[in-house]
Amino acid sequence: MKIHSSLSLLLVTVALIAGCRSKTNEPTPAPKPSPKEQPKKPDEPKPHKPYEGYEGYTLLHDGGQARYHYNEFVEVAVSPHLFLLDRTGKRVGDALADLNKDYEGHKDICETQLSEAGSYIALLAKYDFSESKHASRLLLLDRKSLKIQRNIRIEEPNDDNWVRQSFTLSDGSTYLAFSKRSFYRLTPEDGKLSPITVGGAWEYPLDAASWEDKGYFFRRHDRVALQFSIGSTSSTSIEIVPKGATLVRVYKAGGAYLILRDSSNRYYLFSMKEGRVLARFTLTESAGRSMVYDADTQMIFFAGASPETKERTVYRVTLVKGTPAESIQRLEAKLYYRVSGRTESDSKVGLQMTLGINADLGQLYVSWLDQGRGGPLLHHLSKAVTLPLTTSEDLPVKRLGLYDFHYAADLRDIFLNSSR
Repeated sequence: MKIHSSLSLLLVTVALIAGCRSKTNEPTPAPKPSPKEQPKKPDEPKPHKPYEGYEGYTLLHDGGQARYHYNEFVEVAVSPHLFLLDRTGKRVGDALADLNKDYEGHKDICETQLSEAGSYIALLAKYDFSESKHASRLLLLDRKSLKIQRNIRIEEPNDDNWVRQSFTLSDGSTYLAFSKRSFYRLTPEDGKLSPITVGGAWEYPLDAASWEDKGYFFRRHDRVALQFSIGSTSSTSIEIVPKGATLVRVYKAGGAYLILRDSSNRYYLFSMKEGRVLARFTLTESAGRSMVYDADTQMIFFAGASPETKERTVYRVTLVKGTPAESIQRLEAKLYYRVSGRTESDSKVGLQMTLGINADLGQLYVSWLDQGRGGPLLHHLSKAVTLPLTTSEDLPVKRLGLYDFHYAADLRDIFLNSSR
């Protein structure tokens, strides 16, 4: 009986060992390969809509000049111009003289203010001498064709003032300041003027500017921007400068940007689109007549102020990325370009300097009054150069091109004709 039990136990043990060995010899199934993660395709940039007509051209706006007699403006001395450079930088004419010949008021208007307004480019002539009563005139040009779509003569209701400041919104509505208390909105379809309410200090308008559907008035000795949007009849105040200081200068810095200067020589980069201050800074060199901002590189270019050598000098500063808007940056100005050739006989060279940027070409434009009536010519001559738009520290830069603009007394705006 014991022998039988021992044999049974031995057989069971052998069977178990054989079973374990057979399982050990079975091939282990290969793990299923995990599916490879496909790399995420980068977001493709949205293609820009192709330019049409005169889009993509560089426009140089000369506001023209009035002739005066004993402090009374009496007639046009120099008519306004809208000079054209094509997409390669070649000069191709004047949008007002060549594309809108003999438009109503063409011999009677001067000192135009320009607004980029959606599909429009608006020119508001401060002076219209076509009749004896004080009047101004609005020209609304189609951005693509540069043909005049609206031509409206403007007289102040119940008074006799010229328009002091103005801006135009993307629907063509134009906001006008005649005096410290006389503000109106003009609708282009019927030329009707409707009174509007403008807050702020009880002072004359310092300046006005707009971008797309938002526009702003600034009053002298004030601290705020007075914002309007399409259809609004009263302003909204946006505080810019701290108490104890006031706004003294408004620079159109290109596109949606303004640079504001206060009475303490602080500067404010202001977005008209967002309605807020993006950066605050001071400069080691005072800014003169013109400042422009390149948003891609955060570089600011500006014309120098007096003494004379600085009036014909362009400086560059760069904002520090990531700096809170509330902090005041101290920016060191670097010499970028200087107009050469100034002597005692042509002491006006470099005056009335204006800057503009063409982002498509990566170029900075600099214009100035080269000769007035005191020079060899019997008419005004303005010049402009193109400079590379560069972050390089190898400064100053050399010019790329040079243009002459005869009968141009006051080039005020240089910009890329694009609503992108």
